[in-house]
Amino acid sequence: MKQLYSCNPTKNNKIQHNWYLSHRDNTTFILGNTTSDIAFDDTLSFEVKMALRDSLGRWQENSFMQKWTKACTFIKQIAGKAWPEISFGLGFNTTKCPIPAGPYQLVFKQIYNCEMKQNSKLKLDAYLSHTGNSTLILGKSTLKVPLDDTLFLEMRLAFKDSFGQWKENQFVYKSPKACSTLKEIFGNAWTAFTLGSGFPSTNCPIRPGIYDAPGFDPSILKDSNAPKVFLYGTYKFHLYFTKNNEVLGCQAYILEFKPEVDIYVKGPYKLVMKQLYSCNPTKNNKIQHNWYLSHKDNTTFILGNTTSDIAFDDTLSFEVKMALRDSLGRWQENSFMQKWTKACTFIKQIAGKAWPEISFGLGFNTTKCPIPAGIYNATGFDLSVLKDSNAPKVFLYGTYKFHLYFTKNNEGPFKMVFKRIYSCNPTKNNQIQHNWYLSHRDNTTFILGNTTSDIPLDDTLSLEIKLANKDSFGNWNENAFMHKSPNACSALKKLYGIAWNKILLSLGFKTTNCPILPIKETFTRDKIGVIVGGELISFLRFADDIALVTNSENDLKRALEEIARCFQNYHLKINWNKTKVMMCQKKNRIHRLRIKIDNHNLDQVENFRYLGSIISQDGKCTMEIKARIAQAKTAFMNKRNLLCSKNMSIRMRKRLIKVYVWSVALYGCETWVLNKAEQKFLESFEMWCWRRMLRVSWVERRTNESVLNEINETRKILNTIKERRWNMIGHALRHKEELLYIIIEGKMNGKRDRGRPRTSYIKRMISDAGLANYKELKRLADNRDEWRKFGKLQNQP
Repeated sequence: MKQLYSCNPTKNNKIQHNWYLSHRDNTTFILGNTTSDIAFDDTLSFEVKMALRDSLGRWQENSFMQKWTKACTFIKQIAGKAWPEISFGLGFNTTKCPIPAGPYQLVFKQIYNCEMKQNSKLKLDAYLSHTGNSTLILGKSTLKVPLDDTLFLEMRLAFKDSFGQWKENQFVYKSPKACSTLKEIFGNAWTAFTLGSGFPSTNCPIRPGIYDAPGFDPSILKDSNAPKVFLYGTYKFHLYFTKNNEVLGCQAYILEFKPEVDIYVKGPYKLVMKQLYSCNPTKNNKIQHNWYLSHKDNTTFILGNTTSDIAFDDTLSFEVKMALRDSLGRWQENSFMQKWTKACTFIKQIAGKAWPEISFGLGFNTTKCPIPAGIYNATGFDLSVLKDSNAPKVFLYGTYKFHLYFTKNNEGPFKMVFKRIYSCNPTKNNQIQHNWYLSHRDNTTFILGNTTSDIPLDDTLSLEIKLANKDSFGNWNENAFMHKSPNACSALKKLYGIAWNKILLSLGFKTTNCPILPIKETFTRDKIGVIVGGELISFLRFADDIALVTNSENDLKRALEEIARCFQNYHLKINWNKTKVMMCQKKNRIHRLRIKIDNHNLDQVENFRYLGSIISQDGKCTMEIKARIAQAKTAFMNKRNLLCSKNMSIRMRKRLIKVYVWSVALYGCETWVLNKAEQKFLESFEMWCWRRMLRVSWVERRTNESVLNEINETRKILNTIKERRWNMIGHALRHKEELLYIIIEGKMNGKRDRGRPRTSYIKRMISDAGLANYKELKRLADNRDEWRKFGKLQNQP
């Protein structure tokens, strides 16, 4: 070897070899150092250019040129058995190459249209939106032709090499049936993708139209059928939609495939401390650690001093923020964050058997908590004592940066100082509007203002508290604490305690009692009611109609007695003639209820009417449907001269029947769960209306199809019920009212009877929508426009 030098000695080299030859005792050594900003792995390529010196001493450049991929593995193969000595001789401290491929995390870098034509028939205008630590794909799709299986899907992949150049068409794939191919690629993520893209259907084809995307998280691709292992690097995917060799649309994605973790090996470790410094070296620190590392005889000591203006005790909190150094040498900040209270005790527990040597080595002169305020000079301790600590014995290998913060809990008796009061939603639509402000007089603060309330403040409202904490940098940490209570008035009364009466009277309220509060407290104390989802539901109230729900006959009697006693305080009486009791049971078993209140024997019924609907003891809606059909037929017969008149067009008569007759039949249909027999009742009623309208006698023996063809109509009554039910449950899921949520999502204690369970309301909704589970139903309901589009699509005849 004649000479060794760097052929491109610039400061921009990410891998810089500063090697030179050293000759000693007829032996040649390679010495020097290597500076690498990136990992030397198989994502690099290895290129050789050879020049030959001719007889005239001139260099014949590029006499031989060759390039290989997977640089690390190739050089390792060329070196063969000499690789261990070469790698350690160059100071690499390892004979292994980083893994070039494996499980990955996908990072979206850019999305854009690669064919910017005004007349593109498939225009997908998508973009990335970064909020916090999450990324959403938003945008708009303009489809002038359907996205179906008559199109071809072409995919072209480009790879970014180590010089930052794109290597185009490294992989080309073309498939017919574009829509089905996309659906197969997305797999289980297809539904989330189509709904997040704003498409009206999860099935192929996707109809032409303009669709605004509500957005979807790219993390859904974990559920797709894409490869789970991939070569790490940056790629550019071009997706072309073609038909008859014409490009109808094109979109480009620039993606980075990164290792799930940058450390591949874990196990027992040797701890090497590289640096020790104060991460916030200001004069305002009440605890200031001025420590540094000292290396003597292959041993590392921690020396320095500690200046503490406060005691180091359990009123402090201990917070750790960990940064991980990846294979590119970049710090991945906040890879781990954790906070503990009782700082002194916690650190003592972590240090374990090493605590005495650590505490005395840092000059604290005590092993007990608390450590008093003062100035402590460290005599030093060997880092090897950490082997005796309670720190994890197995850890992922790599380089880490730990930030340790000591913060004051500030817990204990406090003095509350009001800084500001304002309305957080000052709109004219608030039904309860508090216009309060602070007034300071003679070192005393008063709350003044007025309250405008269109509805009573009672236990039908929910109370929600959201707390934001101001950190040491003056930034608000939103939603640091959240609490929601179903009974607003009772919750406020419990919160204010003995100050409740004085506060309400000072704010101008004329009463300190919550409506129905004494009854509610009694029911809660005695557990009178039915537990659904862990919540006690005792009664349902609408104006002066009250429905009590209990588990036993005795509880129902006690509940009625308590209500009667409470109503007397307000000079009210229960109308016992209109009060009925009913035993709810799946099977028609005879069980007599004997309830007598104030010398009144209450009648037991098999059904009763509540808010216009019939509630039956078996929980089915068959009786309600039959009653509704009977009332609708009566309404039809009352106006039969008009509805059957041939002087009026069929179109107008159909509209009158749907408005005047169907509205009676379908009252409250949003709550129906229909079985096949009940569906037949409704379809028969629908045909009865059309036959009566045309005055078709049964002796004519005409088929239903001929009647429908004559009036140019299809069967619509069941789809109308589905659409109304869909709109109602969507409204309920979006507004998230407490009682509805408890009933919809809660479960009841006990065992069910033998036999197939009945189809529940939510299961019927999921089945009608063709969705997989309740979670998808809730997510779809969050966007009202998409919910309506999806409902209309599903309920088409």
